[in-house]
Amino acid sequence: LLTESVLLSSLGGVLGTLLAFWAKDILLTLPLQLPAFVEVTIDARVLGFAFLLVSVTTLLSGLAPALLAPQMELQSSLKQGGQRAGAGIQHRRLRSFLVVSEIALALVLLVGAALLLRSFQQLRAVDPGFQREKVLTARLALPAAEYDQSAMRAFSQELEEHLAALPSVGAAALASDVPLSSGSAALFLTLEGRPLEDREARVRVYEHYVSPGYFSVLSIPLLRGRAVSPSDAEGSLPVVILSDSAARRLWPGEDPLGKRLIRGSYDPEEPWWTVVGVVGDVRHRALTPGQDGDPHVYFPLQQLPDRTLGVFLRSATALGLLTDSLRSVVREVAPNVPVYRVRTLVDIVAARTAPDQANALLLGLFAVTALLLASVGIYGVLSYSVSQRVSEFGIRMALGARPGDILKLVMGHGVLLVLVGLGVGLAGALALTGFLEALLFDVSPTDPVTFAGVSVLLVLVALLACYVPARRAMRVDPMVALRYE
Repeated sequence: LLTESVLLSSLGGVLGTLLAFWAKDILLTLPLQLPAFVEVTIDARVLGFAFLLVSVTTLLSGLAPALLAPQMELQSSLKQGGQRAGAGIQHRRLRSFLVVSEIALALVLLVGAALLLRSFQQLRAVDPGFQREKVLTARLALPAAEYDQSAMRAFSQELEEHLAALPSVGAAALASDVPLSSGSAALFLTLEGRPLEDREARVRVYEHYVSPGYFSVLSIPLLRGRAVSPSDAEGSLPVVILSDSAARRLWPGEDPLGKRLIRGSYDPEEPWWTVVGVVGDVRHRALTPGQDGDPHVYFPLQQLPDRTLGVFLRSATALGLLTDSLRSVVREVAPNVPVYRVRTLVDIVAARTAPDQANALLLGLFAVTALLLASVGIYGVLSYSVSQRVSEFGIRMALGARPGDILKLVMGHGVLLVLVGLGVGLAGALALTGFLEALLFDVSPTDPVTFAGVSVLLVLVALLACYVPARRAMRVDPMVALRYE
């Protein structure tokens, strides 16, 4: 028995390794945005794992029947019409246990994959607060040794004017960061009318420095007041625009327009910034509201210049054609300023959902594989059972049983295995899906719709696997079976 297991497992291991090389190429064609440091390759570690897996499989699949073999009744197994070798109750229990385990594992994987898939769909449906289509972004870095405050203001204004003048560009804007792509600075605000020396009264927010066209280029809605205008320059009244969530948090139940605040702790030397507008919320740091954290505020870029800039170009033409034009304009304005991370907003948003998509896709592939294995296991067990019970079926039909009765008998055995596996799998899924909770968005780890849908799918596939050998059993010819007996 061990020799047979070594032969079969070795052949399976070799075939599986060959299939792995083929599957790897297919995997790399799937929409999986893996990190740059992740290399998908079949190396010595993978082959070593495959060898270990084959060895363990050989040992288990060979030892189990070998240990059960001495328990067989030799006399009855030698009789042609008696119990055949391998058809003992221990063997039947072992086969049933394996099938139940396969069904339970398939259910757990299917539930996990379905939950991740639903979570990914929910995440893709999240409104980031800006219009992602037809916007090209890039990053710029101004050398500190060459650009002081005045030079940064002049560079930003000149660059925005040159970019807006491009024939294929509908609108252009600059900002200190790019949503969902680069980090934004966090600071505390001191509000006028609150205890100035009370550190507990300060509110933490994320700040952004934006040019006048920023909100229109990204189609961020203006809810109250006004946005940044060209008149918000150096020497003019310091102004700030709040996001809707920031306005509700800083001045709940009040009109924030005209209110004043200080960036950081109170300092007589620090200017008071006047709120002139409120805009819609934007997902700057993450698509999920909980991960985005504190609210956001916007200051005019000309009043608070920044060395690291994000460029935004809205165009109705192909965005890929704008890359060369963007680089040419930057070289014309400042030849020593590098342009990097040139991407569309669509790609940026897609990159934030890529890990969730990869998790759902990979677990889905594992789940489908487990479902196929469970179906093959059910089919194999029932087919073997039918082959062992040909004489029994012949006797039953000779005594008056109809083909439908034989069908119900075989299907009943298969359905029992399916139901037991389903019960074990549901219990396991309820216990293990809690570990997925951190990966889920707007989906409960015990979502009843997902559990019900997966259970129905598994039952239908399992019933199909049961039906094929059951159909063969009901076609047994009683005369042939009895002659064989």
